[in-house]
Amino acid sequence: MAYFRQFYSMDEWRTLQFAPLWVFTAISAANKKVSKKEITALAKEISEAHLYKEPLVQEVLGSVGSDFESVFREYQADSRDVMRGLSDVADLLESKAEAEQAKNFKMAMLLMGRNIAEASGGGFLGMGKKMGDNEKAALVLVASALRAV
Repeated sequence: MAYFRQFYSMDEWRTLQFAPLWVFTAISAANKKVSKKEITALAKEISEAHLYKEPLVQEVLGSVGSDFESVFREYQADSRDVMRGLSDVADLLESKAEAEQAKNFKMAMLLMGRNIAEASGGGFLGMGKKMGDNEKAALVLVASALRAV
């Protein structure tokens, strides 16, 4: 399944691999704490990479899932903040991917962000707002950094 990987340098591929982690960080930081439900949602998104229609997303998420410890360790050592990192993802996609593929990747990251944000919501007995205002604002920032709007 390593078809798209060949078109990116090692550093470029890492930038794409960091995209879901930057999205996760943006959403979880919105409430100033990381919840178990958010971690579970991220793990679910990565493990269900095959459900995404965009092959580049499938390959990137699959590669994150198959080597999560190494990717996460490098992510933690990376000096870019969320906004800079996601902007770098947008730059990379816009320069190397086909327009439709770039759009699909960005939209997949937004969907992932929404799923993570909704995982920790729900209020009392799961009834109520699924996503708080801080998480909505974080998702808008993610969309802006990815230039997906």
